[in-house]
Amino acid sequence: MNYEFCSGKDLYAISRREGIPVSEIMIRSEMERSGRPRKSVVEEMNGNLGVMRESIKNGLEAGESHHGVFTGNGGRKIMAFAGQSNMGESMAKVVAAAMAVVEWNASMGKIVAAPTAGASGILPAVLIVCGEKRGFDDSQICRGLFAAGAIGCVIAKNGYIAGAMGGCQAETGSGAAMAAANAVLSCDLALAGVESLIPFDEVVWAMERVGNQMHTDLKETARGGLAATPTALKLMENMG
Repeated sequence: MNYEFCSGKDLYAISRREGIPVSEIMIRSEMERSGRPRKSVVEEMNGNLGVMRESIKNGLEAGESHHGVFTGNGGRKIMAFAGQSNMGESMAKVVAAAMAVVEWNASMGKIVAAPTAGASGILPAVLIVCGEKRGFDDSQICRGLFAAGAIGCVIAKNGYIAGAMGGCQAETGSGAAMAAANAVLSCDLALAGVESLIPFDEVVWAMERVGNQMHTDLKETARGGLAATPTALKLMENMG
């Protein structure tokens, strides 16, 4: 059986044909692509989950030396404030976890690129924090990672996942889409019966076009945006 897919339409067609969720399609597709047994594929993803958990934990630990000019315990501060947050405690904890991962990454800590290092905090924060709240075990969270991986594959094949190519929409936007395959706003919208007027594949297509039209200074070049402000330039001089 062929489980190769290139689009959201492909995923939908395979899911309907086989009666399996997107996570299972991703597992079987990886088995076909790599020639590895199911156990090996699942164990690798379990390992990724472990790294994600550690990156959240390390980024939230007080007194860590990884906080510097561009990172300043932001994740830990939001976590401490979560109970008073206007966005709600649960959402604040997700944000805190996401910031913790990117701060850990900024200090050269070990993370899982999901889909990139710059967007590495979004997916683990959503799946792990929301998963723990709902009492999901590791096998359930891993299936969420496989579903997210399938979405990431579709975006990578038809658009961009690198900020240097498509800007922030490609990097953090892709990370958000991967997380949205499982939880929070998009899941709530779907469960409530709200439908998107623009199909997923066309959203990816539009993202690629916007990335192509975008000036390179507004991508991951440090030549435009906040990186080009007087304060940012002064910080860079002080670091040199």
